[in-house]
Amino acid sequence: MTGGRRRIHTAFLVVTGLIGWAALVYASRELRVPPVAELEAAALFLGVIAGSRALGFSLPAGAEVSLDTAIFVAAAACLGPAITAVGVAWVLAVDGMRRARLPYALYHGGVAGALLFAWSRVFGVGAAGEHDVWLVPALGGAFLVSHYGLQALQEIIGGLPLRQAIRRQGLSMLAEATLLPLASAIVLIWDPRHPVPFALLGGTYLLVNFGFKRLADLASDLRLRVAELETLNRTAHALGASLEAPALLAALLREMARALPRADRIDAIVELDGELVRYRLERGELTLQPADAPARAAALATEARLEDDVREAGRPELRARMTVPLTMYGETTGALVAESSDDDEPFGRNELRLFDAIGGQAAAAVENARLYALANVDGLTGLYSRRYFDLRIAEEIERARRFGTSFALVMLDLDDFKRLNDTRGHLVGDRALREIAQVASQQLRGVDLAARYGGEELAFLLPRTSLADAHAVAERIRAAIAAHDFDGTHITASLGVAGWTESGVEDPDRLVERSDAALYRAKAAGKNRVEIDLASFELTPSLAPVTRRMAD
Repeated sequence: MTGGRRRIHTAFLVVTGLIGWAALVYASRELRVPPVAELEAAALFLGVIAGSRALGFSLPAGAEVSLDTAIFVAAAACLGPAITAVGVAWVLAVDGMRRARLPYALYHGGVAGALLFAWSRVFGVGAAGEHDVWLVPALGGAFLVSHYGLQALQEIIGGLPLRQAIRRQGLSMLAEATLLPLASAIVLIWDPRHPVPFALLGGTYLLVNFGFKRLADLASDLRLRVAELETLNRTAHALGASLEAPALLAALLREMARALPRADRIDAIVELDGELVRYRLERGELTLQPADAPARAAALATEARLEDDVREAGRPELRARMTVPLTMYGETTGALVAESSDDDEPFGRNELRLFDAIGGQAAAAVENARLYALANVDGLTGLYSRRYFDLRIAEEIERARRFGTSFALVMLDLDDFKRLNDTRGHLVGDRALREIAQVASQQLRGVDLAARYGGEELAFLLPRTSLADAHAVAERIRAAIAAHDFDGTHITASLGVAGWTESGVEDPDRLVERSDAALYRAKAAGKNRVEIDLASFELTPSLAPVTRRMAD
């Protein structure tokens, strides 16, 4: 709810409540000092009303319900409209102060009491006569329709969609209407001189209320557990979709944002490649940053915790925070943090339990991603390993055969790299190889794959790429490496390109051989150049433009 809408909503509650209380002041003129028997009877009714309020529960649509309308109506018929309306107003106002803020207490007490008094006067309920019992359902129906109509209106003013407000209040009204027959029964047996029958029926009324509350609570718990299981199932699917940490953490944060709609900001703080980093999802935007001091402090958490009254310098809007550690094999490797500025209790124990369960899934997924990286990523360059490259090229061949597509392979070898190692040392050579791998990777698309094939030789798999386009990519890589300044030294590379469709080979080893042959021709032709598999020219006449570019 925005600030402007909140002010309008509060004004509606206050004005409507004051009108109701003004009507009750008018009604109180009819009050007189009752005899002791009537006071005892009123106390019995008020006790049942207070018990009904204490047994309130939530319906599936989200509305809070107390099944007390029937006892309101019965009290009006038995005790009289004025004393009942004033008593109901005060009970609801006190209950409203306990549950919510002052404007709600003012509204609920004043509106309920005034409507009860007004409709009692319209139907003549409470006047002496034997027909009161038949007027009870009419009074109850009129009170329910007008009361829940106003409830729907105040929720719409508060920002709830029309259909949702009507559904919520309609369900509440139907729930209240189920007990109106009991109101008629109470009126039939009422005798202030013999309160035992009323006490028995009032006790039955409270037992019915308690039964409804238990059923509603059990149904609410079941819905909550089902929703949590659905969230955990969605999260498990999202985490299982990738074994690469960036994609995995992005999917995790988006699923958490879906599960915690009142969270303004969600962080995943994890250690990647020996460095603590923070992935943040805020207002739908995902960012990656080094962990700052608060993030490092959160990563030290050893158990899930909920802070529901947060006040921080520089962030006055912050209201609540949940922190869950990522623990695997007894070791904490990071944390999940959710924050909210919502004033209406955005996080509770249920949200913390769900967040903690997601944290357990996330810890296992991050650990799997780490192990996957150890098995498939080269530790020096950060590129994929030779083993993973062999698997992917076999998969790409199967995909090309099935869908009639093409792909290309580029092999790269650094020129005179042994001389650099001999003159400046292997540590310098390792740093140079790492930088060159990064420079080359920056020239690729997201779907392309870069791997360390062995030594100072790199391999690039380019899906859905013709040989001519692959030659252009290889030339871009060559030029970027040649232009890169490594501690005052310029390193060059030779590259060989082969296309799956253009080469006409049948297995990955033959394709690698073709690309390697082109690479060694580039070396023999003077280095720092790109060569294309020669056999492809015989099979693919359309490569003539590439031939001309090479000649130029």
